[in-house]
Amino acid sequence: MKNKFFILFILLGMFLPSVSAQPLETGVEKQEFLKSNRIIDSNTNLPVANAQIMIPQTNYKTYSDKNGYFTLRTNMNSDTIISVSKDGYRPFTTTFLKDTSSPLKLSLQKQKLDDISIECDMCHLGDDTFSMNSANSGDFKIKASGPFYSKTFKISDEAKNRENYLVIGSIIGIDTSLARKMGQNHANSYATAPEIYFNGVKIAEIQLNGDNQRIKIPNDLIRENSENEVTIKTGHNILQSDHLDYDDIEFMNLSLQSE
Repeated sequence: MKNKFFILFILLGMFLPSVSAQPLETGVEKQEFLKSNRIIDSNTNLPVANAQIMIPQTNYKTYSDKNGYFTLRTNMNSDTIISVSKDGYRPFTTTFLKDTSSPLKLSLQKQKLDDISIECDMCHLGDDTFSMNSANSGDFKIKASGPFYSKTFKISDEAKNRENYLVIGSIIGIDTSLARKMGQNHANSYATAPEIYFNGVKIAEIQLNGDNQRIKIPNDLIRENSENEVTIKTGHNILQSDHLDYDDIEFMNLSLQSE
């Protein structure tokens, strides 16, 4: 009889779940966790906790956890602008591509004392008349404020001792010939490029949609300890002859950064 119980005990041990199986479950959870989106410090590679992640088009917000991880629990059926902000860091904007399957790894740079945040909100330039084949037209969520944007701000007297850049976090909707050649839009016509002015002088044209575009500001244009003005003018449809048809674009996170 004792031998029978011993054999039964061995058989039960073969088929009943073992406590030692628990680490396997933990391993699976860790693997899934490592596939999450993450925010890190660009200098230290350490996680950035409690950073705000926002999708301006839908006002969706979430925050990174203590290890810098975050999940976007919202539908993104098209290319979507994502904005990240955290005290002590430069605002960061990126365009999440709808076909992206890999997780996002976003690096934030420490804010410098002379950084100037010019505009944090989403801005829409144009006339609210655009084709659905226009670049990112399906992402437009706010009304146009007109064909140009202008803002004044002060710059310190030390600015001319450094290199200064106007940084556009993200810009979409550009329908230039080059943007069409790059596959960013499928419109039948094309538009002139948006123009960037600093204190009334044109310093750049933007030919392509993209993130964190940096435009160097000539130091001789800077007015130290005085009001300086940046202006962004949207382009217009080249093939439209009977009226002026402005190209609708949106941009976010406009700042001045010194190096």
